[in-house]
Amino acid sequence: MSTIIEFTQKEKQHLINQWTQGSFVGDGYESTCYQINGYVYKVLNNNSNTHYDESIDIDEMNTPSFLFPEEIYTSNNEVFAYKTRYIQNEMYKKRIYAGIFPDFNKIRAAIPAFVKDIFILSKNNIKTTDISWNNLLFDGVNIYAIDTLHYEKEENLSQTDIYKWNISHLQMAMIEFTKVCEDTYRKRKISLSNETRSILLGLPYYIGEVSKQIAKENYEEIVQK
Repeated sequence: MSTIIEFTQKEKQHLINQWTQGSFVGDGYESTCYQINGYVYKVLNNNSNTHYDESIDIDEMNTPSFLFPEEIYTSNNEVFAYKTRYIQNEMYKKRIYAGIFPDFNKIRAAIPAFVKDIFILSKNNIKTTDISWNNLLFDGVNIYAIDTLHYEKEENLSQTDIYKWNISHLQMAMIEFTKVCEDTYRKRKISLSNETRSILLGLPYYIGEVSKQIAKENYEEIVQK
């Protein structure tokens, strides 16, 4: 389970000042991220409504594809930041827009391990509420998901339905990725072979096929309600 650490307002500001001395990783609507010694410190903006479902016990699961927070930092019982592992990302939007593409064959090869971890989360009734292209990382070998602080236990759906939900959102994220890659190839007038295009555009479909196979192989582990 992630360690939750409470700080005073003064300690909070001191920590944020320390983190901002690290390497800037990126920012978005709800946060700014800094990298220090192989870890990312995600500092939430004031407009963030981030919460953490304490019923999620990551120690009970072996899902390395999902970068759950190792430490969660709170002040006045409100989350203001968290710490997780840093992953070099070859799927980063700025790289794609610049015409620097990852190896699509390697992404395809990484899909089964990621989908298997989705199966494990689903088996534990965990709904991935924020899988998007922005929150997928690829280091050249493995696919990872970040922003897992938003995930929640879902007790009103069957594990089968949770699995379908989680897979469908992964497929939508990959569809966005493939469309932007294809558009960037066209806009930059970069040659795209038929074979490469087939692999790229087939990634969402492949996710579906892998998910069916994993569900079939592990049918007894999924609770039917």
